[in-house]
Amino acid sequence: MTVLFFRNIRARLTLWNILVFGGILVLYAFGTSWFFLSTLTHQLDASLKEELELVEQLVAHLPANRLEIDTHEEEAAKLEKFLEIWSGEGVLLYRSEMLGERELGKRPDSAEFQTSLQPRSIVLSDGTQLRIVSKLHRSGEYPKFIRLAVNEANYFADIRRFVFMIIIGIPLSLILIALSAYWMARNALTPVDTMAFHARRIGVLELNERIPVKNPDDELGRLAVAFNELLERVENSFERLKRFTSDASHELRTPLTAMRSVGEVGLQTAHSGNEYREVIGSMLEESGRLTRLVESLLFLTRADSGKHVVHFEQIDLLEFANEAVGLLSILAEEKEQEFRIEGKPGIIVFADRVLLGQALINLLDNAIKFSPVSSTMKVKVGTIPEQQASVQVMDSGSGIPPAEREKVFERFYSIPSGNGQGTGLGLAITKWAVERNGGKVAVANTDGPGATFHIILPLQDSSLKQA
Repeated sequence: MTVLFFRNIRARLTLWNILVFGGILVLYAFGTSWFFLSTLTHQLDASLKEELELVEQLVAHLPANRLEIDTHEEEAAKLEKFLEIWSGEGVLLYRSEMLGERELGKRPDSAEFQTSLQPRSIVLSDGTQLRIVSKLHRSGEYPKFIRLAVNEANYFADIRRFVFMIIIGIPLSLILIALSAYWMARNALTPVDTMAFHARRIGVLELNERIPVKNPDDELGRLAVAFNELLERVENSFERLKRFTSDASHELRTPLTAMRSVGEVGLQTAHSGNEYREVIGSMLEESGRLTRLVESLLFLTRADSGKHVVHFEQIDLLEFANEAVGLLSILAEEKEQEFRIEGKPGIIVFADRVLLGQALINLLDNAIKFSPVSSTMKVKVGTIPEQQASVQVMDSGSGIPPAEREKVFERFYSIPSGNGQGTGLGLAITKWAVERNGGKVAVANTDGPGATFHIILPLQDSSLKQA
């Protein structure tokens, strides 16, 4: 059975085609041979029976038990067969010249007289094979027993020719099947070899290359298209990874450099206690920034790995917004800022409390950072069409240019006109957290100063709250 499992798919397909079509050809040959043999036998037997009836019509009875065959020349030619006629007493009355001294059988007995025999094959004493039919003829005063036979040589010659054609035809057909199957398999699998060749050439530095697609509508074409789409995703992921690594290195180097510079300056000369406290405070501030950056990086790493398990629960958005604002109220008081919350209770969403809290806190923290001192910021909770809930965070800063609104959600992206207070990861985390909850986040400028961030989530029926 190991021969059926070649490593080469072309060879396996060719072999299976030979086996399948070879089996079909053999079955067809057997069926055709049987049909041909049956048809020839039926025709031969029918011809013998017709000629036997002709002999019966030409038989005449004489008183002396002598038999004469009264026939014309054309009819006599038809009767140049192997013919024997016996009397009812078992006396041979007639034997054709073609038989000579040979016999078509023994003297018929009483049992043979009583039945009409079906056509059968016999072999004469010299080896001649005949097809014979016999019948008891009862017309006239004396019954006669007639035996009529024909040589089966022509019959077997036709069969031999037919079998010879089958013996020659089946191997030739199998050769043609093998060649055509191998040619079709090779043509069908050539695109696979092409894909394998190009796939081997694609490395880290050639991720922009793609596999050529001749026919995108067939199965192999769709496979090539899917593989190209996979390469595009890998290339994009690799580019994002490189950009993420580069940006993370840059962001991590900045606070570390600042801490080292402050420490070196503090060690160069002697300082008073207050001055040392300022140096230590500066170092702690940069350390806090570094800690937040590392925590954000770890959060995004867990997010990208898909290991964060989402725990959905019913959340009243207005209560949730009040809790988030309460957590950041100390930071707002330091800048003499104020949050104004608007909305009505009973707006329920089904979300992960931790992720949604991270997203909303990031937006509130950005509003505090980018709004001026003694400013007012708004948080509005409401609904929008299509069964969706909305949370809007409006700051009083300088706003976001239209060209930057989509980019602000990219990792490590900072607005060129910004104050450089952030790491560029907060909005990226917000976007991921909101999308993980089945929502979306967007930004738009208000009519006045500042920008408005929208968190949109699927709205749940308020009746679920009591469920």
